[in-house]
Amino acid sequence: MPVTAMAVMQGASMVAGWFGSASAKSRERKKISRLKGYAATAQTDYGHAAGNIHEKYTAIGSMMKEGYGQQNLLDAWTRKDTEDSYKNQISMTGMANIAGRERTQMMQGFDMQQNQRSLERKGAAFELQEQAAGEYRDVKKGLLGLQRDAAESGFTLKKGTFNLQNYIDRRYIS
Repeated sequence: MPVTAMAVMQGASMVAGWFGSASAKSRERKKISRLKGYAATAQTDYGHAAGNIHEKYTAIGSMMKEGYGQQNLLDAWTRKDTEDSYKNQISMTGMANIAGRERTQMMQGFDMQQNQRSLERKGAAFELQEQAAGEYRDVKKGLLGLQRDAAESGFTLKKGTFNLQNYIDRRYIS
């Protein structure tokens, strides 16, 4: 059976195609390997970012809590000084009725001020919690984008341990 030029060309094309295909597969494997390395590094970085966010808001919450404690102590001293002042006034003047009414009004004012500060603290704690939750959501969005990119590139990320709800449920001021 004579070999024609066409058959030789087809054979040569087939061999070239096989080598070309192997080369393309090799390039694709190398590309995916590089992407996996990048994705693993990025995934680790996102985990560290979540830890940094936690440390940041724990520190801020601690400072706020300490400030509230100092304010409460100052309020208690002021209240005691005022009460002692009214007791002295009553004992010196013998006007228990008038001083007693003034004392009651002053103590009600202190109580209202204490309630207002309590509401302000709760609002500040809620705001701090929301700020932290927003930053944690940004980390989660980054991880989801990374997962999407990995899937589009033909591989999956290693199982992560970032649980958004665990971070959002943390309280930085109690």
